[in-house]
Amino acid sequence: MSDAHSNPDPSEANPKTGRLKAALLARGATGNLVWFALLAGLIITSTLVANRCGDDATTSTGAVVATSVPTMEPTSAPTVTPTPEPLPAAPGEATFTIGDEGITLTGVVATDAIATALRDAAIGVVGAARVDDQLTVDAERSAARTEASFTGSVEEMTATVLTDAIGRVVGSRNVDRTMLDVVASDDVVAALNEVFALEPVQFAVGSADILPESVATLDSVAEALLRAPGLRLEVRGHTDSTGDRESNLTLSEARAASVRTYLVAAGVADGQLTASGRGDTEPIAGNTTPEGRQQNRRIEFVIVTS
Repeated sequence: MSDAHSNPDPSEANPKTGRLKAALLARGATGNLVWFALLAGLIITSTLVANRCGDDATTSTGAVVATSVPTMEPTSAPTVTPTPEPLPAAPGEATFTIGDEGITLTGVVATDAIATALRDAAIGVVGAARVDDQLTVDAERSAARTEASFTGSVEEMTATVLTDAIGRVVGSRNVDRTMLDVVASDDVVAALNEVFALEPVQFAVGSADILPESVATLDSVAEALLRAPGLRLEVRGHTDSTGDRESNLTLSEARAASVRTYLVAAGVADGQLTASGRGDTEPIAGNTTPEGRQQNRRIEFVIVTS
C-alpha cells in the first residue's frame, strides 16, 4: 500500500531534470580533483622554501656560502711595574765629645725637640756653661731613631750618669760608649787627695778661714771636679791632737764646710759634695812631731756610694 502511495522522483518524471542533476554531479567531482591538485602544489612549494631557509646559505645557483666567524686575537696581560719601597730614613746621629772644657755636642737629628732634649740631658749632668751645642736639624732624618756616641776621657761615675741621661732620650740600645776612655773613680779621688797631700789646704790657726796660698790648689781641684760631675764626694776635715777632742771635732767640721763652700762657689754642683769632720780620731802620722801634726791637719775626699 505504501508503495502505491509514495511520491515519484521528479527527475524520473521529467527527463530534463534528470540530465541537469547528472551534469551537476559530474561538475562536482571535477571540482574536487582541481582542489586536490592545488593543495598538493602548495605542499611541495612550502617544503622547498623550508629546505632553502635551513641551509647555511645558498647562491642562486645552489652553491653554499661559508659564514665567516671573526677570530679573536690573543691579548697579553698589561705589564705592571712594581712601585719600589721607599728607603728608610737614616737615623739621627749625635756625638758627645768630652774634654777639659766640657762636652761638645755635634751631629744631625730629625727635630728641634730631639736636639733640645739631648742638650738638656747633657746640661743636667755637667751644667750649661760646659755644653757646646753644635747639633743641626734635618727633617729627612728618622725621628724614631737617634744614635748617640761618646768620645773622650771621663771619670766612670760621670760616664754612667751621662750615658744614662742620654739613653733616656734616645733609648739605651742606641747609646755607644765603646770609644769612651773611662777613668776609674778611685783613681780620680786618689789623684785629688794626692794634690791635697802635696799642697795641703792652709787655714788660719784655730780657724776655718782658708789662707790665700791655698786658693790655687782649690781652683785646680774644682776644675777636676767639674770634669767629673757624676762623682759624689764627701769632704772630710781632720785635725791634730792639740787641744781637746770636742773642739777639734768642731774645727774639722768647720774646715770641711769651708772647703766645700769654696768649691761650690767655683762652679762645682752643690749636690756633688757633702762635708763632715773627724777631729783627731783618724791620724795618718804621729802627733809627737811638728811634721806628724802637720800631716794630720788635712782635707781629703771620700767617694759617696749611696
